[in-house]
Amino acid sequence: IGAPWGICCGTPDTVPGPFGVDMPASDGTAYLGLWDGAPPITGCTGGAGEGGSQKFPCALIAGKTYTFTLDLAWDLNGTAAYTQGADLEVYGGMASCAKTQLLWSGAPTVAQAWQTKTVTITPTSNWTYISFFAKSGAGSKYILVDNLGPISRASAAIASVNASCGGPGNDGS
Repeated sequence: IGAPWGICCGTPDTVPGPFGVDMPASDGTAYLGLWDGAPPITGCTGGAGEGGSQKFPCALIAGKTYTFTLDLAWDLNGTAAYTQGADLEVYGGMASCAKTQLLWSGAPTVAQAWQTKTVTITPTSNWTYISFFAKSGAGSKYILVDNLGPISRASAAIASVNASCGGPGNDGS
């Protein structure tokens, strides 16, 4: 994972390449591969799988609904060291890698095909960080993530490079 993302747990992979994952990217030339962490990875929050986190330029506001898109896949090609089955969990919190509120969980429904998911989230508190983790509990499961779109409320994108925050406390409220 590259800046401005931070690693939360384990060693998320830039793929294709490692562990026999050879599916082409849905956008560009590379994407993120996350292992589910079962058995638990030492030092990970809650024994969770690999993950990454990023701070928002403006806080997500409690009670407001936000959407974004991302592409998910499982690579099941016979040579991959990991198999399909992990879900992607999306959390909100006030610190990097915080798992304070589970905002969304989802997975692809078929192997070796990118599927675009529209993620709709409504935080119960104001969150300044978003975190993504792999989860299955079954062990040796992997999920692929690509083409993460901007997080939007109404028509205003808040997670883009040139976003500006306004309102009291500079949180967009």
